[in-house]
Amino acid sequence: MSNHKALNMFGRSGNPSLNAQTFANSAKDANFSNYAPAATMTLEGTVNKTGILLALVVVSAFYTWSEFFSTGNPASVMPLAMGGAIVGFILALETIFKKQ
Repeated sequence: MSNHKALNMFGRSGNPSLNAQTFANSAKDANFSNYAPAATMTLEGTVNKTGILLALVVVSAFYTWSEFFSTGNPASVMPLAMGGAIVGFILALETIFKKQ
C-alpha cells in the first residue's frame, strides 16, 4: 500500500490538504539532516500549543454563548458567526492551496 504508517492503518483521507503530494513531500523530507534541532517540536512545545489553542477556543465560545444568553436573541451573535465562517473558509483555502 504505502510507506506511510498512518495510511496503512487508517486508509486514504478525503481531506484535500492530505493528498498524495503532501505525503510525497513528507517522505522526501524524512531525512532530517537538513533541519536544525530547533525545527522539531518537543513534547512540551506540543502540550503548550495545544493548551493555548484550547484556551482560545474556550474563551471565544464562552464569550459567544454569554452574548447569546444575555440577549436571548440569535441575531446578536450572527455577526460573530458569519465572521468566524468567513475567516475559517479563507484559512481552509490557504491550507489547501498552499505551495511549499
